[in-house]
Amino acid sequence: MKKILTSLVLLLGTCAAVPAALADVSISVSIAPPPLPFYVQPVVPGENFLWMPGYWAYDGEDFFWVPGTWVLAPQSGYLWTPGYWGWRHGRYHWRPGYWGPFVGFYGGVYYGYGYYGSGYMGGRWDGDRFYYNQAVNNVNVTYVHNTYNETITNVTVNRVSYNGGQGGIVAQPQERDLRAERERFRGATDEQVKHERGARTQRELRMSVNGGKPPIAATPRSGAFTDRDAQPARDDAAERHDGRQRDQVAPAAPSRPQEPARKERGARDRPAPVAEPQERERGKPDQQQPPQQPREPGQQQKPKQPREAGQQQKPKQPREPGQQQRGSGEPAQQQHQQTEPEQRQREQPREQPREADQPQREGAGQDREPGPPARKPKHPNSKDRDKDSAPGETTP
Repeated sequence: MKKILTSLVLLLGTCAAVPAALADVSISVSIAPPPLPFYVQPVVPGENFLWMPGYWAYDGEDFFWVPGTWVLAPQSGYLWTPGYWGWRHGRYHWRPGYWGPFVGFYGGVYYGYGYYGSGYMGGRWDGDRFYYNQAVNNVNVTYVHNTYNETITNVTVNRVSYNGGQGGIVAQPQERDLRAERERFRGATDEQVKHERGARTQRELRMSVNGGKPPIAATPRSGAFTDRDAQPARDDAAERHDGRQRDQVAPAAPSRPQEPARKERGARDRPAPVAEPQERERGKPDQQQPPQQPREPGQQQKPKQPREAGQQQKPKQPREPGQQQRGSGEPAQQQHQQTEPEQRQREQPREQPREADQPQREGAGQDREPGPPARKPKHPNSKDRDKDSAPGETTP
């Protein structure tokens, strides 16, 4: 009797250790499972690895996320049919996944990466080698050469994780799906069971903790929850759910040539260099002076106008040889450029004597016609004597 009780205890302990989602054990809940998170598929680690998409499992207390991962098939030629939640008799029942030569019905759930609700478009077997659809899977062709490229179209992205019920997916199994289920070979492998068991122990993968956004949504290998290539859940579909979206739907990323444009904008926003104190007295340092132009012979120079505060002084223009200087303001242009206080002090005393000499300078350098001989100055009283003397009478 004791042996029988001991055997029953061991059997019950073994059943409790195996997660119900992958085992052939019926499990149901009254609340709907959370939506599927979006994530990026890790690179396939090697040949003949098949993708097992992530899913929400239930342990009797809370939903927890089982990250998608790459696993080895139990034998060549077998494909994985994912499990799904289905509405029946007023509750959500879990239908576990299985291996077989064909992919069966998985509730029409959009798991991504080849599992778009019906069948599998991520690859196919050719003998003992598995060929990956490069338009769907994340494959490094440097290490994995058995690939092909087949574009997938007419696929609707849906995050609902269950079939039937309120808000669930409306899909029914087809004849080929029923045949695949009848020809099923076996359930989950030990590798898959250990992967789900490890996810159950990760507190951050529970729905009550992560709020439907698990920090570990996919791993490069089973159980590699701390691997650096593990991928977190993304915020929305803009982060790309699978390789098909990255290649077909994703908008073009900004190209590298935009980098110089940002540098040019930064150069324009850079402040102008500060001028030296001597240059700031003469005018604004960033204002360029107009080029100096020669003046034609005979062209008169415009009189200088008073300059406003802060206004830049125009450069002095050369004067042709022999050209006369006019205007009382001309000497101010012959001097070097000065500040306004110095210029005003020097212009005032020089204008008066130069105005007196103006007639003499204007006649300088010109040829004069010979005039009448110079007359001797008269006596100071010559006017009075001329009035008193008679015509023809000379004065002594």
